[in-house]
Amino acid sequence: MSYKLKIHHKALKVLSPLFIFDEDAILKSVKILHLIKRQTNCKILFAVKSCALPELLEIVGRSLDGFAASSAFETMWIHENSKSHHEIHLTTPALDPHYENMAMSNATHISFNSIHQYQKYAPARKVHHFHPQIRINPLLSFVKDDRYNPCAAGSKLGVSLHDLIVNFNSLDGLQGIHLHTNCDCTDLKPLLQLVDFLDGNIPDILKRVHEINLGGGYIFTGSTDLLPLYEAIEFLQNKYALIVTIEPGASISRSAAFLKVTVLDLFQSSGMNVAIIDTSVNALPEVFEYQYKHELAEESIDGKYVYSICGMTCLAGDRFGSYCFNGPLKIGDQLTFTNCGCYSLVKAHMFNGVNLPAIYFKDHEGQIRLVKEYNYNDWKMRWQ
Repeated sequence: MSYKLKIHHKALKVLSPLFIFDEDAILKSVKILHLIKRQTNCKILFAVKSCALPELLEIVGRSLDGFAASSAFETMWIHENSKSHHEIHLTTPALDPHYENMAMSNATHISFNSIHQYQKYAPARKVHHFHPQIRINPLLSFVKDDRYNPCAAGSKLGVSLHDLIVNFNSLDGLQGIHLHTNCDCTDLKPLLQLVDFLDGNIPDILKRVHEINLGGGYIFTGSTDLLPLYEAIEFLQNKYALIVTIEPGASISRSAAFLKVTVLDLFQSSGMNVAIIDTSVNALPEVFEYQYKHELAEESIDGKYVYSICGMTCLAGDRFGSYCFNGPLKIGDQLTFTNCGCYSLVKAHMFNGVNLPAIYFKDHEGQIRLVKEYNYNDWKMRWQ
């Protein structure tokens, strides 16, 4: 795929590095979620933790039921950037006492992470008028890497089924349960396993609550088979009359953006061709955290010219991976990392004082405008 852009007021080469968020890509993902909503009558929220760009929130806000937040600051950000009366569901390991009023004032639903947190804060629903829920950990694990497995043994995320059953009658006013059981999964069959597991283990609780949030962790827009999702939702609706919610994040934001970079230097190291580019893995932190490898639009799988693409910080692990090209790279060449919209800007930082990429937005008409440009003052403000 080609990512040639026309930015009339400046030359693109001057602007590198930069993120481009594409409205058409966002709308394509939202269209699939619309299909899911029509087929199932479920509620769909956008998980803001994946990307908090206001332009993205505005587009999603026109179509979905609301947003999923993970902190008090995110609830405030959604409140400030949402023009309609959307639902704001907060799920966090613990409410920060410094910001508890902010969280409870902005959230329409709060999923508490422990029995203690529920008993401490749920009574405030009478003042702040939120729907109290609780997050559970069914210990039904579908993720092999425990670094991002929410249902691992010893996980900090959620109440065990045993503790839920034992304490259920003390959870005054409980309206729903929340589960998040997977990560970056395009196979939706585990949702059926989860629903079958809940049906077999906590049927009485499912009959007594009103809502169930199946969380995120699934790439709903990337799946070729939505039937397991439809069946899981239909079962919960028909047998237990539950309001069913899903909260995709990466499903919408991942394909929403790409990152343009420029080759600054070329040399060999122990026989390997090295290309230094004008950003770092700190602009795409999952490259370093989870060894995630982004595709390059310019790569040719059968190319004979192999380069290690590396960032410009002094971190030895500041490396995007090895990529193949049909011809040799040149200093000044531009490269395009695709699918960069999620867990990039929300985690990005300026280690070594290396500036962050600028952010641009390309609308449905093809017009491109600057959203945010960083400079020395943004780095300096960390220390003043």
